Amino acid sequence: MIIRNLIFLFLIIVQLNAGMVGGYAGSELRYGSNAREFSLGGALIALSNPGFRQFSNPALISTVKKSEIGLSLFSMSLDRSIQSFVYNQHLPPKAGLGLAIFRSGTSNIEGRNTIGEITETFTYSNLMGILSFGVQFTEKICLGLNLKISTSDILDEINNNSISIDVGGLYKLSNKVHFGIRITNIIGKYKWKYNLVDTEKNYSIFIPKLVSVGSKFALNKKTILISQLDISILPIIKDNIGYNAGVFQNNEAIEWVIPDEDLIYRFGLEKEFLNDIKLRMGINSDKITVGLGTNIIIWEKYNLLWDYALDPGIMKEGISHNFSWRIEI
Repeated sequence: MIIRNLIFLFLIIVQLNAGMVGGYAGSELRYGSNAREFSLGGALIALSNPGFRQFSNPALISTVKKSEIGLSLFSMSLDRSIQSFVYNQHLPPKAGLGLAIFRSGTSNIEGRNTIGEITETFTYSNLMGILSFGVQFTEKICLGLNLKISTSDILDEINNNSISIDVGGLYKLSNKVHFGIRITNIIGKYKWKYNLVDTEKNYSIFIPKLVSVGSKFALNKKTILISQLDISILPIIKDNIGYNAGVFQNNEAIEWVIPDEDLIYRFGLEKEFLNDIKLRMGINSDKITVGLGTNIIIWEKYNLLWDYALDPGIMKEGISHNFSWRIEI
């Protein structure tokens, strides 16, 4: 009864504001990197997620106790796909180091000329490498940092690369209650270069900054409730035509604004049942997500954690199936 009432309360709160960050650079990473994160609404800023900690909060890297590996394969609608690979390592006495590769892409894109004729079919992909470090300063306070470097592959004549930085913190009030904070893309922008028909263009696209705060509350050993609020800080560039979504050329003026409609509410609920099966439900602004996970014993010693998340879509784009595997070694 308590859980049903909490879910009902979350649904009411979400309807108060269903804004989303859209139309800005970096959207592929905001979708999610692993199935557990996605099924819990992306609200893992204060909850350790072995195998994928840096995607939630770089401060969580400090909580790594062993070496761990994470792998995700997202088979999405509209010929989209996401893959991620993570290796995290404990550093004595109270620190952690992580390496991650994140790839997102779209295939079967139809190219057309100026009169609408199909010229070719091509693909787009973005590859990002993440170096993460976290340290536990006291029994209650952890801090961490992500350094992200990415490049995109569209055509030989079009090049893109970026460098961005995330910082995060974790406060452990008790074993049951944790609080987290993260600033995503505190520094970050994409640099594009075009070489088309004797014409060269260079410009930058600034990535929105996200200030995220959240909490984890363990109701008991088998039930976890998490919440998160993302505050968007959007880049607005004024050029000769008007304002645009962060596209920067020459010496144009840039403004950073916090629009009211771009607050993002996230909630997640994880409940463990018999045989180590965990059912999950999440709310990501106006999207409801569901999923499950379980432990698979291998080699009589190690536990392989398998996670699945279902994305039903909200714009009739079709169903996406997201899978992840995690193991501590």
